[in-house]
Amino acid sequence: MSSNISDKSNFIWKIADILRGDYKQHEYEDVILPFTVLKRLDRVLIDTHDEVVKLNKELTYKNKAPFYAK
Repeated sequence: MSSNISDKSNFIWKIADILRGDYKQHEYEDVILPFTVLKRLDRVLIDTHDEVVKLNKELTYKNKAPFYAK
């Protein structure tokens, strides 16, 4: 059983090494933490996503109007 867990652990770490790419091991946490926070925010705000996109389109359109049209 211990060997099976060890094999899985090694497999996961190998994947992490591939995903880490050009980042050095001590820099990895600087990347993972912000992406974890962003992913969490995405999940928390999913219910309001459509409203936010709609509002963004409205505000973008208003900001592109000529200054005299405001």
